[in-house]
Amino acid sequence: MTTKNLESNQGKSLFRQACSVDSRCFGVPFALALFLLTTTIASAQISGTASIQGIVTDSTGAVIPGAQVTITNDATQVKHVVPSGRDGLYSFPNIDIGTYTLTVTAAGFKTYDQQRIILEVGSSIGINVSLTVGATTEQVEVTSSGMALQTEDASFKQTIDQTTLTELPLNGRNITSLIQLSGASVPSSGLTQGNKGFFSSVSPQIAGGQGNQTDYRLDGGDNNDYESNTSFAFPFPDAVAQFSVETAAMGAQTGLHPAGVVNVVTRSGSNSWHGSAFDFIRNNYINAKAFFSDKDSLHQNEYGGTFGGRVIRDKLFFFGGYQRLSSSAGSNAITARVPTAAMLAGNFVASEISPCITTAPVQLFNPINGALLPNDAISPSFFNSSALALLPFLPPAIDACGNTAKFSIPVFQTENQFITRIDSTLTSKHSVYGRFFRDGYVTPALYNPTNILVTANPGNTEVAQSLTLGETWTVSSTLVNTVHLTGTRRTNTRGPADQGLNATTVGINVYQPYAIGFRVQGPGFTPYCSTCAKGTFNVNSWSIIDDANKVIGKHQLVFGGEFIRAQLNVNNSFSSNGTFNFSNVFSQKGPAQNITSIPAGTLVNGVAPIQGGQSLLDFLTGSMTSFSQSKPQQNAMRAPIPSLYIQDTYHATKQLVISAGIRWSAQFTPYDYFGRGSSFDYGAFNANQHSTRFPNAPAGSTFYGDPGLPKNFTKNYIWQFTPRLGITFDPVGDGKTVFRAGAGLVFDETNFFASTETTQNAPFATLTTNTATTAPINFTNPWVGGTAPGNPFPQPFVPPTNQVFSPGGQFIVYPKEFPTPYVLQWTASMQHELPHGWQFQIDYIANKTTHSPYGYPLSPVLYMPGTWTGAGSCTTLGGLVLLTSPGTGKLCSSTGNSQNRALLTLQNPAQGPFYLGGGGGGASTIMIAGGNARYDGMVANIQHRASKSFTFLANYTWSHCYDLLDNPEPSIPSRCRIPSMSKATMQPADLIAAASSIRAS
Repeated sequence: MTTKNLESNQGKSLFRQACSVDSRCFGVPFALALFLLTTTIASAQISGTASIQGIVTDSTGAVIPGAQVTITNDATQVKHVVPSGRDGLYSFPNIDIGTYTLTVTAAGFKTYDQQRIILEVGSSIGINVSLTVGATTEQVEVTSSGMALQTEDASFKQTIDQTTLTELPLNGRNITSLIQLSGASVPSSGLTQGNKGFFSSVSPQIAGGQGNQTDYRLDGGDNNDYESNTSFAFPFPDAVAQFSVETAAMGAQTGLHPAGVVNVVTRSGSNSWHGSAFDFIRNNYINAKAFFSDKDSLHQNEYGGTFGGRVIRDKLFFFGGYQRLSSSAGSNAITARVPTAAMLAGNFVASEISPCITTAPVQLFNPINGALLPNDAISPSFFNSSALALLPFLPPAIDACGNTAKFSIPVFQTENQFITRIDSTLTSKHSVYGRFFRDGYVTPALYNPTNILVTANPGNTEVAQSLTLGETWTVSSTLVNTVHLTGTRRTNTRGPADQGLNATTVGINVYQPYAIGFRVQGPGFTPYCSTCAKGTFNVNSWSIIDDANKVIGKHQLVFGGEFIRAQLNVNNSFSSNGTFNFSNVFSQKGPAQNITSIPAGTLVNGVAPIQGGQSLLDFLTGSMTSFSQSKPQQNAMRAPIPSLYIQDTYHATKQLVISAGIRWSAQFTPYDYFGRGSSFDYGAFNANQHSTRFPNAPAGSTFYGDPGLPKNFTKNYIWQFTPRLGITFDPVGDGKTVFRAGAGLVFDETNFFASTETTQNAPFATLTTNTATTAPINFTNPWVGGTAPGNPFPQPFVPPTNQVFSPGGQFIVYPKEFPTPYVLQWTASMQHELPHGWQFQIDYIANKTTHSPYGYPLSPVLYMPGTWTGAGSCTTLGGLVLLTSPGTGKLCSSTGNSQNRALLTLQNPAQGPFYLGGGGGGASTIMIAGGNARYDGMVANIQHRASKSFTFLANYTWSHCYDLLDNPEPSIPSRCRIPSMSKATMQPADLIAAASSIRAS
């Protein structure tokens, strides 16, 4: 410690001016908003993302009221000044992240000056000051040797600083890949694939939460993608100052999602000019070859730069940055199976013996008439003309098995990121800031007229834009108010290449509303894909967040709220051109799918064969298991997301801090602006009651416009309150060791994608499936025969009241009550400061999830043992009787009579067939809020940061998690038995007979 003269300076505080954004005019370019921001300084702000507080005492421990406490940002020289209260307490809420100097003066005491205090995003630290008797012209200097401990809240938090962000080798330079460094987090399944998020979006599972249960913040504003609750776009590392990951017993200020909060802060300018230029190159010429794969073909270049500085010293600062990605690569080499010259001549024996198969030779049957094929030979006269017409678009076979040569699908990507930020200190009470970010991404779709299998990847043109404005107003020395206003917009235009084919190209008699798109599944090759269909997927949101911080004696009250208005607008061709499904069932079991044995004495290539099938034979004969087609999926989803909170942090003593709060977060299930969608009532189905809006709809289905049915088809949960409690204890009071414990209850926010599923119900998106019964579905005429009575397409854009409904429709519905998922969290931890800037921390994190959503078959297919010997001979375990004969002596249960064994068909034979039965992605589904999960984990962490020499961070996580499904899409039926299922809604005896036992994962 040294003494020297100190020149006193008047401190300054922060002010952030909020600017409103109307979602109806959100198409106004963000650049115009930014121009107004930079020309009208009263509309900008510095983001408040950290806080510091403490107690001023003398050497005896007596509190000192009225001491002047000043905190100064070392980079910008922005100052904030408050007096200590009558209890000696001082508080600086909502302070910009950075390195600070804390100065405390009081009459009769030496000036206290503590340097290199580092405030991180989301941190709330306590620094207690002990003043020494002396003259104020004398100064006591203290230099912080490391990061301050977390003494004000009980949550688990880890911050990644700017040095780590820019110097670690990040694959793709995506900062969110560092989330796993925080501990208690793992990557999750592909919620972000296809149209459900921006190409760089992530959905990590933090502390056992689902991948879509994390809240994302950028510069204090909302940064969530509400289609599937994944992350919105984040800037490149050189434009980011810090980000933190927080979970477990978080304060009442947070609560949009329960798993955790990822909080990112962008860089800002300072009094010094600073800039950078970079170029990151990855090239297969310098890449090593993997042991089990061919050398990659990656050529990737990411380059750009940043620049920032002052406009007016100590007053106005700017920062800007740009990054471009150019990448080309090939997918892993793949093969397909296509018809060989021998197969086209009718000879399949070579593909049904070694080396093409490892078992005994396979005996095939004629898929058209069920005749046994001697030595697996068939007359080409049975081949389908449309199947033959598709062959020129396929690559040739190179062996007798039908394998093609290995080929790779090229992937080209370009991305352009631009970010700019303005920070200004207006007066001693007002500071403002504004930040605009744009990310544009393009990957083209491909087409090759001699290999249409390269169409398996969609083309996407995506743009993500984000604008955040804010204001901090220091109303008085004990009251600070902060406002953030954010608008985000994501657009995704998806589709195949401009050249290509559809079903009419090969002579198929089916309605084709789009010139490009031909999805064939199952024969051994797959052109196009489920996410290749032409479509647009746009997500808009705007939000306003207001936080007030009031110090009253030993109490620090924080109260405020957030209001978000989100939109999802989709126009997806989906299966408008149809999906053609093949398998090997007809060449194995004949057209009625009931051949169960091979006649004695049969030989294939001189050897006794086994029963099996050949999907390419089914394809060449045009024998499909099913064909499905839909109207385009169109929705305009809307929902408000309001919340309010209040929290009190009570400094009981110098060593003990208690925080308690409560949050109100209402659940408004998203609805379609035009009221598309439907509901299902089991009682109305059994009573043969029909909709008044669409009288031809099957019994049990009701629509918006029917009496008493809201637009979102389920109940909103308005009065949802969640408590939070935290305790921190410093046993010595020197800030070197702190024990923490906390608990909280957090509701989750429903993603919009789940609610869009109801909008595809007939007669709106109308997915209709024609399933084979006693004969295959014909490839050339897919609406002839099967379960559908004829071709229901095209259909009018706006369905008339007398719209005709077809059997085999997929209906996805909410129950009348769909409780909000919630998570009960609890945690205990210890953090200790080690010598020379090291810190050690160990946390116990636990939570229990209730009401997690999943899908359950609305009309499950029930198993019936035995064979048909007459009426009443085939029954379920619950006593339901099969009414349609599969044929005397035939099995009661086969793939050919699945719809006849569906629950609703058995209960109401006239109306049940309109609901496609079974499980899987195409079946009718009811969403259930009955899943649950439990997580227990321990995270040990050691780190050395805030050092010019080196940074070290290591953690070890031990945990176990029990849940039903990871990241379930509610529209996909689960095959798990749920013991707590509502018995009033379904028929439990039959459902349980159709379901399997629950599993843990």
